[in-house]
Amino acid sequence: MRHKQGSLLGRMKALGFSIRAEAGLETLTLDVVKSSAIEGESLDVAQVRSSLARGLGIDIGRSNAPEQKRRRRC
Repeated sequence: MRHKQGSLLGRMKALGFSIRAEAGLETLTLDVVKSSAIEGESLDVAQVRSSLARGLGIDIGRSNAPEQKRRRRC
């Protein structure tokens, strides 16, 4: 298992920072959503992703622009 993890990390290092950050963000998002599902709570994947990205300082671009507009109106 460690060999596979090392191999994956090596390949990710060859990628640019933004791709690695995106992969990490996707992994964290799925982890949070699945953990919440185990606890019986259903979370919106897009909202979790947006919240994590903000907290980590990752710019996810225009993909969350409509969500930001909805929040400002509330």
